[in-house]
Amino acid sequence: MEINLRPNPKQHLAYEALRNPEIDTVFFGGGAGGGKEQPLDAIVQTPFGSKLMGEIEVGDQVSNPDGSIARVVWTHPQGEKDIYRVVFVDGASCEVGKNHLWIVRRMSKHGRFQKRKSDRPTKWRIVTTEFLESELASGKRYAIPLAEAVKNVLPTRSSSGRFPIKPYALGAMLGDGRIGTSLREFLSIKWSRRAEAKCITVDHPNGLYLTNDFIVTHNSWFICESRLVNCLRFPGYKSFIGREELKRLMSSTFLTWAKVCKFHSIPQNIWSLNGQYNYVEFSNGSRIDLLDLKALPSDPLFERFGSTEYSDGAIEEAGEVTFLAYDVLRSRLGRHLNKELGIRPTMLITGNPKKNWTYSEFYKPWKKGILSSNTVFIQALYKDNRETADEYGKVLERIKDKQTKERLMFGNWEYDDDPSSLIAFDAISDLFTNAVPRSTQSFLTCDVARFGKDKIVMYLWKGLSLEKVWIFQKMGIDQTIRHLKEIAMDECVPYSHILVDEDGVGGGVMDGMQGIRGFVANSRPLEGRFGEKENFENLKSQCCYKLADLVSEHRLGIHAQNLTSGTIEGQGEVEMTFETWKEALIEELSLIRSKDADKDGKKKIMPKEDVKERLGRSPDFSDTLMMRMYFELDGTSDDSSRGTRFRTEESYFDPLVERGGIRR
Repeated sequence: MEINLRPNPKQHLAYEALRNPEIDTVFFGGGAGGGKEQPLDAIVQTPFGSKLMGEIEVGDQVSNPDGSIARVVWTHPQGEKDIYRVVFVDGASCEVGKNHLWIVRRMSKHGRFQKRKSDRPTKWRIVTTEFLESELASGKRYAIPLAEAVKNVLPTRSSSGRFPIKPYALGAMLGDGRIGTSLREFLSIKWSRRAEAKCITVDHPNGLYLTNDFIVTHNSWFICESRLVNCLRFPGYKSFIGREELKRLMSSTFLTWAKVCKFHSIPQNIWSLNGQYNYVEFSNGSRIDLLDLKALPSDPLFERFGSTEYSDGAIEEAGEVTFLAYDVLRSRLGRHLNKELGIRPTMLITGNPKKNWTYSEFYKPWKKGILSSNTVFIQALYKDNRETADEYGKVLERIKDKQTKERLMFGNWEYDDDPSSLIAFDAISDLFTNAVPRSTQSFLTCDVARFGKDKIVMYLWKGLSLEKVWIFQKMGIDQTIRHLKEIAMDECVPYSHILVDEDGVGGGVMDGMQGIRGFVANSRPLEGRFGEKENFENLKSQCCYKLADLVSEHRLGIHAQNLTSGTIEGQGEVEMTFETWKEALIEELSLIRSKDADKDGKKKIMPKEDVKERLGRSPDFSDTLMMRMYFELDGTSDDSSRGTRFRTEESYFDPLVERGGIRR
């Protein structure tokens, strides 16, 4: 049984990546840009003459290589980019970015189309400028199709008084209204300059348009379709489709699966759903497991997947899934008939922009040009799916929340880089790799809870290096005191270097540990080094701004490698992995934001109630990190850049005095 695939350009790239023996991971997801990256002074052909790329706007008409007219439905400013000059054997040339998409065909050394082993010519492929540059440098030959008849194209002079196309091309067009019927071979691709660039998305199914010299340029469904192809092609093949919740996978992804099968006229009698064990099975022995990837307290290490074996796999909406789930499942690929079937153990991932491991693992390295050679990142927007673009676009247009709209509609990975954010996401990510020296001074910060949903969090510090993490839940005050005392004794932490959140039940902990300090978030801010008043709403705002400074300056680091709660016996221990804690901490730190920054007055931060509403939980992990800043502000820490508030050349702080929200 054969399936007639009709992928859009982005899906075509993904299929090519899945077939590439050098690739083992493909991320197919949101990202700004449409894949047709050109400098602002590049020429775009329209039915009314040539126009500069920088002048192209949504609604403009452009000429399509099949002779029709396409409408620009979106523009994507790209900022300053490396621009490459592409020259063809007939003298035509244009300038594009390295991620510009081309529809090409491989040629033999004799100038004919390269043939496969089956003696059939290779099909047209969609590739990037960067790929073509490497291929041409190795001596391979490629060509693009020449444009078909272009409707109503009127050549116009440029500002220099010259026609924007070569005499050969102009003559051919004047002769019969078209550029030709064959192909145009690449001659060279070389770096030209740095310049502001722009992408455009057109409403034509092939996504292409004409540029200088009439040169042709160029999610859930894709996951289901790619699995279906392999199920039919390879008897005994075994894969999986995973999502954070099985319920949503069944109510969304499986419905898409059924639509894909119906679209390709797959007989219903050759596959069936096992609803008890959640897998799709084919009559030829192929199988697709439908996996629930939620992090469970009873299985924090995802040991339920430890004995599974798959040929390949796919994760949908990866932004909702923890890194550990992805990491464990990646280790289970390539274990089922891969050699016998000739299948690469490839992981296919889809997802919308989100500041978590998908940003760090895929988008950020791709953006910097340092993505691993065995990994492919393919930008995709909702408009790439021509079947649903119009209706889905109307739904996305109605989204009121700016950040959600930026993520889902415009594919913006930097959606939260707004003026109110105190810490950039990259600086937060760098916390786990910052080379911060360990001090001989030890500190212990603790956010206390009792029997509610909030967690008891304890951090051990060596200077500004976070060394160990303990997390407990539903634990009494007496047990909390016992654990703090044990840690202080084992790690040689002076009681004066222990800080406990005094709000609520924290006061009871202080009563049981005379000499430790209490943190009151809403108390007045500490005075400056020379007694000057600081312009903050309260102590927590002051500590958050100080934390933002140290994180942004890469002066604070997290050197803890795992959670150590399991090493202390006692009830109330939380089954949480280092990775789930790390992701939660990053999410909380990204929500440390200023409030009313555009108004005169004291510096404020987003209220805790608003943060809890966004997170769906209390920001206990970031609060415990923030509390460490007190020791920087009061001068206790050797790392303090502000000096000491309590000590001067003439006098010392009286330990019986209670000030600034701290009790000793």
